[in-house]
Amino acid sequence: MRPLHLTYVTHYAQLYGANRSLLDMALALRRSGAVVPHVLLPEKGPLTDNLTKEGVPFAVVPFAPWMSTRHYEGRPHHRLDQYFRYTRQAREHVTRNRAAIPAILERLRSWGTDIVHINSLAVGVGEGLVRSSSVPVVWHVREMPERHYGMYLEAGRRRYGRVLSSASRIVAISEAARQDVKRYIRADKEVVVVPNGVFTLADHDSWEAELQGRRDARGSFNFLIAGVIHPGKGQEEAIRAMAIVGHRYPEARLWIAGAGNTGAIRRIIDSLDLGSKVALLGHRDDMNELYRDTHALLMCSHSEAFGRVTVEAMAHGIPVIGRAEGGTLEVLDQGRMGLLYSNGPEELADRMALVLADRAEAQATGTRGREHVRTLYNIERCADTMLGIYRSSLSSPA
Repeated sequence: MRPLHLTYVTHYAQLYGANRSLLDMALALRRSGAVVPHVLLPEKGPLTDNLTKEGVPFAVVPFAPWMSTRHYEGRPHHRLDQYFRYTRQAREHVTRNRAAIPAILERLRSWGTDIVHINSLAVGVGEGLVRSSSVPVVWHVREMPERHYGMYLEAGRRRYGRVLSSASRIVAISEAARQDVKRYIRADKEVVVVPNGVFTLADHDSWEAELQGRRDARGSFNFLIAGVIHPGKGQEEAIRAMAIVGHRYPEARLWIAGAGNTGAIRRIIDSLDLGSKVALLGHRDDMNELYRDTHALLMCSHSEAFGRVTVEAMAHGIPVIGRAEGGTLEVLDQGRMGLLYSNGPEELADRMALVLADRAEAQATGTRGREHVRTLYNIERCADTMLGIYRSSLSSPA
């Protein structure tokens, strides 16, 4: 059977969760001989560096998102001025995306594209591709933009829903993400849940020795929270919980990994005198190095659609304490594969204290989680499922 030519469209060039998942899946499908991948994105960055290294063709065509954050402050006339500025920005996004469509369509033709795979709800040229592309469009739901990030849908909710409903297929990374997008689209539009593939089976099995090394380690006990610095990710909650736990357990430390504006959380760290207990590590391309010295992961995101780092940590045998909502509930199997909390820093601190007080049970939780995710979240399974969706979109396009 002839391999399918896929064009993946992503809205940014960093190697955060959505693009790491895209790259893993595209390379796995290429290794299988089933897919010839290409990538289209608005700028160069770490992702294009990796694409070049792997020999995956890509093209840069500048386009804009069709959602944004809006923050109003000041007196009424200040807010009115901000409203008009945001409105102008939204119109500029529309103009830029319309101008990009001809170049994108020409690139699809030159690559012999059979299917377009839009990698995020934020991809602003998705509307133009759904309307203008002559090939099926698969749209990947990897986030809950309003609930998680507080994003403003510049096209409006109705138009946003109509565009998504017109895609050939909609794929969501979790049941939570599926339920969220169903609020916007046609009631009869199917959304298929395909959990992210986070590791290869070979990688998973190679981490077994590292698990034993962590069990034998002595010294500080390291909690890790990883993700872009954003209020929705819960870094502040983790810091305030550490302030409670640190008095009782002096060996406890909190590592915060992720890019973004750290000004607000630095001020909180200073105000709580936690400079010796909380470390800001910045963005890490290779999280595996951190996992080797991490004893427990905190997933404090509000309305997390999936939580790639949750699965990564579990695959490394690391126990997870997660907020009881969104995709975190699914990954932790309603609390059977980790600890859950829901009522702020105090309850989170209680869960952290449980892990510190009973290391043997924490290790057992990590082992159960490791066995649980091996089958469900491997890259091979995700790639195989997506290949079936691609082929079905060709045989019965929407």
